[in-house]
Amino acid sequence: MLLVLMALLVPTFFIAESLHTYFVQHQRYQEVSSQLRATKQENAQLEAKLQAWRDNNYLKSQARGRLGYVMPGETTYIVVGADSVSETTATSSTPQNSQPWYDRLRQSTREAGKVPKAAKREPSQRGWLDPTTSPTPTVTTTP
Repeated sequence: MLLVLMALLVPTFFIAESLHTYFVQHQRYQEVSSQLRATKQENAQLEAKLQAWRDNNYLKSQARGRLGYVMPGETTYIVVGADSVSETTATSSTPQNSQPWYDRLRQSTREAGKVPKAAKREPSQRGWLDPTTSPTPTVTTTP
């Protein structure tokens, strides 16, 4: 009886060890396969980027946008403070006001030139002719 029990347990032990090794290797195979798929997908994306960089128009647009390059004969204009402008006003295709541009410009310069009435300026900030103070004439006589 002991011999029969040993005859059944020894092969079971070897089979269990083999099954454990199989499942560990199968799990490792699944991990490597998923890693290979991810690497192939990344490779395809990098190939697409490389193909885009081989296009002269894309290369020129990147040189203009990233490095500020211009073609010979072109003039570069740099807008200072453009980051403070909101995107909605810059990309709006319909004007908010139906006035012509020159009327809006005229109104803008009028608004910019207004001085608040409550603002009192220091004498050093006043111009040569300040209407709030009148010059006092001095009379000198020569003997």
